[in-house]
Amino acid sequence: MAGPTIHSIESLSEEVSSKSRPLCLYSGGLDGTYLLYYLSSKLGCSQVIALTVDLGGDIDREVTGQLCQQLSAQWIIPDKQIEFAHDFVIPAIAAQATYLSGHPICASLSRPLMAKVACEVAKEFGCDIIIHTSNQSQNSLRRFNGALASLGFTGCFGSPFEMSPISREIKRHELHSIGINVFDHRVHSTDSNFWGREFEYGELDDPESLAIPEFLYQWTNSPSEKVGRNLTITFLNGVPIKLDGVTLDFVSLAKQINITAGTFGLGRYVGLEEIAGGAKVQEVREMPAAYVLLDAYRRLESCCVSAECIREKMHLEQLWVREAIEGRWYDPLRHAVQAFIQDIAERVTGEVSYELKLNCLRLRALKAENPLYIRDRSQFEGHFENTRPSKIGDHRL
Repeated sequence: MAGPTIHSIESLSEEVSSKSRPLCLYSGGLDGTYLLYYLSSKLGCSQVIALTVDLGGDIDREVTGQLCQQLSAQWIIPDKQIEFAHDFVIPAIAAQATYLSGHPICASLSRPLMAKVACEVAKEFGCDIIIHTSNQSQNSLRRFNGALASLGFTGCFGSPFEMSPISREIKRHELHSIGINVFDHRVHSTDSNFWGREFEYGELDDPESLAIPEFLYQWTNSPSEKVGRNLTITFLNGVPIKLDGVTLDFVSLAKQINITAGTFGLGRYVGLEEIAGGAKVQEVREMPAAYVLLDAYRRLESCCVSAECIREKMHLEQLWVREAIEGRWYDPLRHAVQAFIQDIAERVTGEVSYELKLNCLRLRALKAENPLYIRDRSQFEGHFENTRPSKIGDHRL
């Protein structure tokens, strides 16, 4: 399994020439835009493919399209929301995929799919180079590289910013010098898909002085609902299929919960993640649908699955998460753990009802198809009373 061959600006310059046709994973942000600028202006590369994988995130199509045109890149934007939902997010719900039982994982789920799409597009357009923009402080570095290696991409790949860090200020200044001004006042970096939005850089980096600008939030921005609202989610074999009795595809269901639960300020997370070498970086997230659906799944699972089985599953859940965040999504261990988790998921069918209030998710009811719970404890105890031996020494069962 080959490893990354692009680690720095120098190695990028060695691998890319004016005749090359590299594929760049591009979100429309500062780092990717600078990479497109560097390839066209510094290396004279005029056949760049800019790939934006649509996972339901914040894509400004007009601005992104204009940037690609200005930087002589061919922009490709395939919609992979359904594949992301079924192959990555739904399994993450069953796996209760949270980082050390804290915040739900999000970008970790998107990287292996983006790498897979990049390999497919590279083959279609004859690209033998795949470039991304992750750096040493971003875990996406090993997630992209790990996925591309596992998928068997035979060309050059990696990030020139791994060993050649260029400050955001320098990138903004150089882009400004050629008339690209959209990043002049952007301090933060945002990564988003329909499952969640993540923010980093600027004042967000310091855990000892936490200050989160309200404008960063979109789904949970300025919660103002004072009247409670009921919400019911129906699961079939571990998959959420209905919201308030209405059948929805999962993407639509998750987006609707983002709006509904976000209105009540639910689903904000702040957490540290360990990067290579043991240092930890802080990230801020808003994930209302994840907040609700992870809770609902565990509650319904507890109705249908024995405690002993759930205990073993909880151990394997963090193993599943570890493989995902370490860039080993396509490796055998994650697949094996997934098979166990999916077997348990087949038992998780029923409904979970909540009342939503400002910053509060209150459980109202659980209804499982094949429940293990007791609905009437007195009746349950009476059953044993009636079957108790009638006198001492009577050992009949």
